[in-house]
Amino acid sequence: MLSTTTTTLLLAASSLVAAQTTVNGSDNFVNAAFKAFTGDPFQKYTLTAAGINASFIPYGARLTNLYVCDQNGTMQDVVVGYDNATQYLHDSETNHTYFGAVVGRYAN
Repeated sequence: MLSTTTTTLLLAASSLVAAQTTVNGSDNFVNAAFKAFTGDPFQKYTLTAAGINASFIPYGARLTNLYVCDQNGTMQDVVVGYDNATQYLHDSETNHTYFGAVVGRYAN
């Protein structure tokens, strides 16, 4: 059985070797820049499956609607948010423009 010191040294050495390995020369590495988003940030996209329906907008990758069946089989929207997607940009009534955001200030 290896001691803790030996295990730590082996892990450190393998990390250094892995850090020195270049990826750019391999055939399975592609370095491509993302293209600028040119679409409407408030265009709604919907995913549908049996018993569930989810709608998103690109602005903050926001979940705007999530319809699921309740105990009676009626579809209900369970997301707190706005009816109009442009209200996510500026809401003068409540100033809660962060509803439904998947990414945000610290997701970079």
